[in-house]
Order: sequence, then C-alpha cells, then structure tokens
Amino acid sequence: LVVFWLSNYNIFKVRCDFRRCFCFASLQALIQYIEPPLFCQLLFPSFLRFVFNFDKNPYRARSVGVKISDFSILYNQELMNHVSLTGPEGYRYEGHEGRKRRVYMKISGAVLPPFLVLDQLLQGWLLEDIGRGDRTTQSLLSPNSTKGQALWIAKAPGIIAGLPVAARVFQLLNHQVDFANITAEGEKCEPRQVVAEINGSLDTLLMGERVALNLVMRLSGIATLTNMYVEKIADLPAQLVDTRKTTPGLRILEKYATALGGAINHRMGLDDAVMIKDNHIVAAGGIKEAISRIRSQIPYPLTIEVETESLEQVQEALQHKADIIMLDNMPLSMMSEAVLLIRQEDSRVKIEASGNVTLETIRAVAETGVDYISSSAPITQSKWLDLSMRMG
Repeated sequence: LVVFWLSNYNIFKVRCDFRRCFCFASLQALIQYIEPPLFCQLLFPSFLRFVFNFDKNPYRARSVGVKISDFSILYNQELMNHVSLTGPEGYRYEGHEGRKRRVYMKISGAVLPPFLVLDQLLQGWLLEDIGRGDRTTQSLLSPNSTKGQALWIAKAPGIIAGLPVAARVFQLLNHQVDFANITAEGEKCEPRQVVAEINGSLDTLLMGERVALNLVMRLSGIATLTNMYVEKIADLPAQLVDTRKTTPGLRILEKYATALGGAINHRMGLDDAVMIKDNHIVAAGGIKEAISRIRSQIPYPLTIEVETESLEQVQEALQHKADIIMLDNMPLSMMSEAVLLIRQEDSRVKIEASGNVTLETIRAVAETGVDYISSSAPITQSKWLDLSMRMG
C-alpha cells in the first residue's frame, strides 16, 4: 500500500509508461485485500489521477497537477457491492444480485458534474413537468403498484450522451429504478438500436420519461454535431473548443456533451479565465492598458486571452505577454501570417481562431497552424437526436 501511494504521487522519477504498468499491478493486488466499496471511496480516485495524467486545457490554471475532473466517473456508489477491473478503456460496476445496473466510464475530456451540482437542476425540471401531479398516470396507477420495463430506441444515427443524467432523473423519483446502458455513453448508435433498458414501477417510468428523454436527445444532438466538426480536423493538430453560447441552465450539461463529442471545453464561466474582447479593449483604452490592469488584480494561475482582429493588435498582445491570442474573423491569409508572427515571437503562446466557423471552413482554418478553433455551432446549431421509449 505504501509503495502504491509513493508511485501515485510521482516520487519515483521513472518513465510514465512503466509507472502506469506498475500502478495497474499494484491496483490488482490491492483489490485482493481491500473491500471494494472501501477501495472505491479511498483509492480509486487517486488511482485515476495517477494513471490518466493529461490535463492539457490551456483555459485552466497553468500547473503540472492533475484533476479528477478530467474524467467522467459515473456511478451510484450505494448500488455497488463489487467492482471488476477491465483496464484503462473503462470500468464496469454491477449491482446487487447480478442485476443489470451498470455504468461505463469513458476516458475522454468529458466531465459530468457531480450529482451534488446536478440534483437541484434535475429536481427543478421534474417539478416543471410534473407540477401538482401527473393527472394521467396517478389516476391509472398507484405508486409502486405495478412493475414494468421500458426500452429506449434510437430513431436516427448519432452519438449517445446523457445516459447517466437520465438514470439520475428516474432515481430521484424512485431509487429502486434499474437503468442499464445498452449503448455505452459516448458511443455511436444507429436507427432502431436499443440505447437503454429501464426496469421499475410503471408510474415512475411514465413520470420521468419526458424529462429524461429530453435531456438525452438534446445532449446527444450536441455530441453528434460536435463529433462531425472534430472528424473534419482529426488528422491535424488543431483542436475544437466550445463557447459560452449555451442554453441558460444547461451550460454544464451542454459543455459535457461537446466534450463527449471530442471537443475541449473553453471557460465554463467568466470566473474561469480572463478573455479580453473587443469591448473590453475599448473600455480600457487599449490592449496594453487592459492587460496591465487585469494582471495586477487576478490570481496568478489564471491565463489571459486577448481577442485580436488585426496584425497590429496581435503584435501588441505579444508585447504585453498575453498567454493566448485569439484571431477573430480574420481572412485565412491574415490568419496564416498572424500564426507565423506569433510562433516566431513567442512559441509558448497558444493561438485560437474564432468567427463563423462551419463544417465547410473548419479544415482550412486548422491548416493555418492554430492550436484551437472555437465555435458555438455544435451547441447553437445542433438538432436533437430522436429517441423513443417503448414499454414492454
């Protein structure tokens, strides 16, 4: 156990590949001697921090640390009584008495917020829909009187997102509902493919159906369109990032969906990082003044990004040590020139392109050599992925 913790915190200065293999071996040995629920509470989070160390988001604090929030660890701990290790591609948790309740952990940039954050939102949406009571369902069925099964079926191709959230919706109504992912979170689906199987009281399935389906259809549509953008530049170094153009109340889930589709989250809110946009520059009296005044007041780990529209502004942002320079609505020829200028002046500066990026133009933008391409389109222009629920 002591050796495991030492390797976890990188006291051993050895190659990362060796350390990861060593950690997996240590983990398998530890499982033999520690009760799985205790393991999940105490050791599993640290194990993930160690094995999957790839915090590469420049919009977060500049540090060499790792964060457990870089992974979607989706599980309901009270339902677990054992864990089976399947390797770095995913972990499956199986519920009591061999029931089909399980959760899939997809190693990606997708970060599902903890239920401590989500529950208040989900309860509000359930109250909005159910109101003073489901007149139809409650007139037909007594609470928990009749058990049943429902299947979620895809009616169009796309990427599934939001199944853990849907499961939580049903569990808030009745903790005995058994929600099983038939299609794993983040996987592609085809028409008529079964996505999920839900077992529980019929009144719960009927009352939770619309809120749960709405969320999954919305998030799956975002993940699907995001992935279409990502695939256009998959062989190039540039990466797609989302924006703050989100639906009020849904930002944390919509950004989760873009990450599941393969994008990187831009700042979650105004408190995440500094972005000096055109109106800030006007208000401050120039890029120099804006950077100087902001840098003297923010916590030291925060990055400063400056939006530029000309080569003169790019040069000024470089002179005053901006961490990230956004090239906004520049013609491709000017963008290429700006990238060359930044690389020659300061190779540590990250470059972001933005402005009217479409599926048709994203590849040409990526070929200019920028590091990141931001677009609101995967969220603002996505269509819901059509799903239906069929009672058995």
